Amino acid sequence: MWVSENVFRFSVSNTTCVHFHRQRIYTEPALHLDGQPIPVKGEAKFLGVVFDSKLTFYNHVQYLKKKCLKALNLLRVVGHTDWGADRATLLKLYRTLVRSKLHYGSIVYGSAKKHVLGAVDLIHHQGLRIALGAFRTSPIKSLYAEAGKPSLEHRRINFACNYVLKLKSLPRNPCHEVVFEDLFSDFSADTKSEPNLVASTFEHIKNAKINLNTIDNLHVHCPPPWEEHNINVDFSPTKQNKENTSIQGNENVDKLAKAALNRASCSGKFICYSDLKPKINTNINSVWQKNLDAKEPVENGRRQCVGFGWATRGSPSATF
Repeated sequence: MWVSENVFRFSVSNTTCVHFHRQRIYTEPALHLDGQPIPVKGEAKFLGVVFDSKLTFYNHVQYLKKKCLKALNLLRVVGHTDWGADRATLLKLYRTLVRSKLHYGSIVYGSAKKHVLGAVDLIHHQGLRIALGAFRTSPIKSLYAEAGKPSLEHRRINFACNYVLKLKSLPRNPCHEVVFEDLFSDFSADTKSEPNLVASTFEHIKNAKINLNTIDNLHVHCPPPWEEHNINVDFSPTKQNKENTSIQGNENVDKLAKAALNRASCSGKFICYSDLKPKINTNINSVWQKNLDAKEPVENGRRQCVGFGWATRGSPSATF
């Protein structure tokens, strides 16, 4: 057994079994560790994310909501309308104390139902209102436009797309087979189930005109390249005149560099996954801009106002 061979021990008291299923009638698995039964529970926390047996992530969102509400109380104290901090400082505090918690594990719990994720969106909107000094009746789109921050949904999609791009460059990663092979198998093609966040990102990657087959694999050097050879560096040219007009070799290098800048496309077949992140950001920003430009629905014969309304700090209320 691997545990006994590597002199490693698992604590039975800290070990929990979670049976992931969505069946009404089921039988709990009977697992034992060192002759002792492992308790079967309905949920367990792993790396800060609460996994429940049905993967609804409702309990995790509620746990996340309680943590963020405490941080929002700090923003209320710091952001007093008379003597509080300015808008830029409050937005920075919100990104550090609140939004960082909302982003952690968002790729995992992002596949929850919309009504479950609505509690996370309320925290996001509440934090922006505190930082901007906006009214409770201020439209959500106005908060996004004034703060220059997209919705959590767009940021979750952005994180998931970057994760898929990086995972494509790691074929030996255990999740590579799950995402790029098992995800599109006939077994997982269930039209009734809610698609997970990673599966829904392939449409955004396609809209960004990114070919996943052109992503180069990350190679690990064993040993590292700096340990293979002793690199000798000659620093004597640093003491000479830096004028290179009379050196023919430097002029040739300058010509080749300028030709590479004016070249329309790269001659390489594969590219690094990190070079594709700007295209993902551009595509997500365009989708966000379309949502901001979309007209508000008409309710009871009246169109909702998308104007701004907030109380500036140190000045009376202002509506724009």
